[in-house]
Amino acid sequence: MRKGLDAEAADKIGEYVVQKGQKDLLSKLQADAKLTANESMKAGMADMELLFDYLEAFNALETVSFDLSLARGLDYYTGVIYEIVTEGSSAPLASVSTAAAAPPKPSRKSTKAGADFDEDRSSDPSVGVGSVAAGGRYDNLVGMFSGKNQIPCVGISFGVDRIFSITKARMEADKKRRASTK
Repeated sequence: MRKGLDAEAADKIGEYVVQKGQKDLLSKLQADAKLTANESMKAGMADMELLFDYLEAFNALETVSFDLSLARGLDYYTGVIYEIVTEGSSAPLASVSTAAAAPPKPSRKSTKAGADFDEDRSSDPSVGVGSVAAGGRYDNLVGMFSGKNQIPCVGISFGVDRIFSITKARMEADKKRRASTK
């Protein structure tokens, strides 16, 4: 109750944030009477339905996951937020070869002799680099600087370090694969 939510509301939020899916999840949310009673939620679900329709029309639906746990730490977002991950940007699954997985972003901490292993995990293949890009809709942000109320905006930023880490790992894997076939 630290944030002013009663336990029941917090439990309900906890039930939602663990859900991921596509149209199946959207259908489940649309069938929830408590959610559809909220006009803002209804509008958001209508937007998601339109997005899924476009993704399906462009044969891109299988590459998108609707993840209710996704949150951005900035309060200027006014709509959908997103993150882009690649096969090499998250920690590998048990069935994925570690040679094909990207190494994590190198630690900037020193790796002095005798240093604790937990301080530098740059060679640990079980740690991924995370998302390679992220962003969202922020209609009010530009207006704060221009004097206008709302200017529709959508933005994205790319993690160049993370993209380079994935590229380097793929180049090294290709090099090892070519060397082993000789």
